[in-house]
Amino acid sequence: MTRDEQVNLIAQRFTEVLRNWLTADEFVEMKRKNETEAAYAAGACASHDFCDANIAMHDAFESVIGRSPLPDKGEMTEDDCILWNDAWNLARKLYLGTPHQCPSLP
Repeated sequence: MTRDEQVNLIAQRFTEVLRNWLTADEFVEMKRKNETEAAYAAGACASHDFCDANIAMHDAFESVIGRSPLPDKGEMTEDDCILWNDAWNLARKLYLGTPHQCPSLP
Protein backbone atom coordinates (compact mmCIF):
# COMPACT_ATOMS: atom_id res chain seq x y z
CA MET A 1 0.00 0.00 0.00
CA THR A 2 1.39 3.41 -0.92
CA ARG A 3 1.67 6.21 1.59
CA ASP A 4 -1.08 8.16 -0.19
CA GLU A 5 -3.34 5.12 0.07
CA GLN A 6 -2.54 4.87 3.77
CA VAL A 7 -3.41 8.54 4.30
CA ASN A 8 -6.69 8.15 2.40
CA LEU A 9 -7.70 4.98 4.22
CA ILE A 10 -6.86 6.36 7.67
CA ALA A 11 -8.83 9.52 6.90
CA GLN A 12 -11.82 7.46 5.76
CA ARG A 13 -11.61 5.12 8.74
CA PHE A 14 -11.27 8.05 11.16
CA THR A 15 -14.45 9.54 9.74
CA GLU A 16 -16.22 6.18 10.04
CA VAL A 17 -15.18 5.92 13.70
CA LEU A 18 -16.50 9.41 14.40
CA ARG A 19 -19.76 8.61 12.60
CA ASN A 20 -20.12 5.52 14.80
CA TRP A 21 -19.29 7.34 18.02
CA LEU A 22 -21.30 10.54 17.45
CA THR A 23 -25.01 10.76 16.93
CA ALA A 24 -26.12 12.04 13.53
CA ASP A 25 -27.00 15.39 15.13
CA GLU A 26 -23.60 15.63 16.82
CA PHE A 27 -21.81 14.89 13.55
CA VAL A 28 -23.79 17.59 11.76
CA GLU A 29 -23.09 20.04 14.59
CA MET A 30 -19.38 19.20 14.51
CA LYS A 31 -19.25 19.94 10.78
CA ARG A 32 -21.21 23.15 11.25
CA LYS A 33 -18.81 24.36 13.93
CA ASN A 34 -15.78 23.44 11.82
CA GLU A 35 -17.19 25.34 8.86
CA THR A 36 -18.51 28.44 10.59
CA GLU A 37 -16.85 29.13 13.95
CA ALA A 38 -13.59 31.01 14.11
CA ALA A 39 -12.44 28.91 17.07
CA TYR A 40 -12.09 25.96 14.70
CA ALA A 41 -10.53 27.81 11.77
CA ALA A 42 -6.95 27.47 12.98
CA GLY A 43 -6.84 23.69 12.89
CA ALA A 44 -8.75 22.56 15.97
CA CYS A 45 -11.68 20.26 15.28
CA ALA A 46 -15.07 20.37 16.93
CA SER A 47 -15.08 16.57 17.14
CA HIS A 48 -13.27 17.04 20.45
CA ASP A 49 -16.44 18.67 21.78
CA PHE A 50 -18.16 15.29 21.55
CA CYS A 51 -15.48 12.64 22.06
CA ASP A 52 -11.75 12.01 22.42
CA ALA A 53 -10.96 12.29 18.72
CA ASN A 54 -7.34 11.29 19.37
CA ILE A 55 -8.57 7.84 20.39
CA ALA A 56 -10.70 7.73 17.23
CA MET A 57 -7.65 8.56 15.11
CA HIS A 58 -5.58 6.00 17.03
CA ASP A 59 -8.18 3.34 16.26
CA ALA A 60 -8.25 4.35 12.59
CA PHE A 61 -4.45 4.32 12.34
CA GLU A 62 -4.21 0.91 13.99
CA SER A 63 -7.00 -0.48 11.80
CA VAL A 64 -5.27 0.57 8.57
CA ILE A 65 -1.58 0.19 9.44
CA GLY A 66 -2.00 -2.90 11.61
CA ARG A 67 -0.17 -1.57 14.66
CA SER A 68 -0.44 1.14 17.23
CA PRO A 69 1.24 4.45 16.39
CA LEU A 70 2.42 4.53 20.00
CA PRO A 71 5.25 2.11 20.74
CA ASP A 72 6.10 1.00 24.25
CA LYS A 73 7.78 4.33 25.00
CA GLY A 74 4.52 6.12 24.29
CA GLU A 75 5.89 8.49 21.65
CA MET A 76 5.18 8.40 17.94
CA THR A 77 7.97 8.19 15.45
CA GLU A 78 8.34 11.23 13.21
CA ASP A 79 7.05 9.24 10.21
CA ASP A 80 3.97 8.07 12.11
CA CYS A 81 3.30 11.59 13.35
CA ILE A 82 3.44 12.93 9.80
CA LEU A 83 1.16 10.13 8.57
CA TRP A 84 -1.30 10.80 11.43
CA ASN A 85 -1.34 14.55 10.71
CA ASP A 86 -1.70 14.10 6.96
CA ALA A 87 -4.62 11.72 7.47
CA TRP A 88 -6.26 14.11 9.93
CA ASN A 89 -5.84 17.05 7.54
CA LEU A 90 -7.35 15.05 4.70
CA ALA A 91 -10.27 13.89 6.84
CA ARG A 92 -10.92 17.44 7.93
CA LYS A 93 -10.78 18.70 4.34
CA LEU A 94 -12.94 15.98 2.79
CA TYR A 95 -15.30 14.86 5.52
CA LEU A 96 -15.33 16.98 8.68
CA GLY A 97 -15.82 20.51 7.37
CA THR A 98 -13.26 23.19 6.67
CA PRO A 99 -13.46 26.93 7.27
CA HIS A 100 -12.92 27.82 3.62
CA GLN A 101 -16.37 26.36 2.89
CA CYS A 102 -17.87 29.34 4.69
CA PRO A 103 -17.08 32.60 2.89
CA SER A 104 -18.27 34.73 5.82
CA LEU A 105 -15.66 33.36 8.23
CA PRO A 106 -13.26 36.14 9.27
